[in-house]
Formats: sequence, structure tokens, C-alpha cells
Amino acid sequence: NSGNFRLEYVSTASQKITMQLYDAIGKLVYNETREMHHGANLIEMDLQNLRKGVYTFTFSTSTGIRTEKLVVQ
Repeated sequence: NSGNFRLEYVSTASQKITMQLYDAIGKLVYNETREMHHGANLIEMDLQNLRKGVYTFTFSTSTGIRTEKLVVQ
């Protein structure tokens, strides 16, 4: 991906979510908290200022944390 990311998150309740992105050496390069409403939520993230590489993306809610790899090309 070139740095523009879209995520769809379906929430079972209104809640805050935290999104964090770490580079290959574990440095936090993106941190954002947003309020989600019940139902489908579209999240757009402009990460074009990041260098090419593999990042670790964490998505935290009141019910848990999900971790994924994210590639910027």
C-alpha cells in the first residue's frame, strides 16, 4: 500500500478505540484514539509520510487487542 488505509470496524456498542503503529524496531510512529459508534465505522488513515517497510498495527478496544502486520510500499 502507498500509505492510504481504510478500515471498516463494526462495533457492538459506542466505545473508544486506540490505533497504534510501530516500525520494525518497535518505535511508536502513529497513535490515535477515536470514538466509535454502534454499527459500521469507516476509518481512514493517511500514513503517506511513513517510510516504506513493514509495521505492526495494534487496534485496541474495551474488549481486547488485535495485532496485524501492515506493509507500506
